[in-house]
Amino acid sequence: MLLSSSLGIIVYSIKGYLSIDKLKEIFSVTYNKGHSTAITLLILMVMSTIMNDSGMIFNFARGMARISGRIFPLFSPFIGILGAFLTGSNTSSNVLFGAF
Repeated sequence: MLLSSSLGIIVYSIKGYLSIDKLKEIFSVTYNKGHSTAITLLILMVMSTIMNDSGMIFNFARGMARISGRIFPLFSPFIGILGAFLTGSNTSSNVLFGAF
């Protein structure tokens, strides 16, 4: 994305479609719209790494395996629902509970 954005800036600047003022405005709007999402994703990645490296996910998985036994496939959708509820998205749930 960085490479294609850089090439786009170069091409549009050479052709005269993009001025320095417009480029500053684009970066400003992009930052204002994206900084809260970037912070949220950073915190989610740190939390999932801590949970995975500390063994929390392993213990959760082991406990679920002991409790559910052979009927685990009936419980697995609820883990996905729990993750989506906790994080607000399916992708974030996959990041958090992917090692499960």
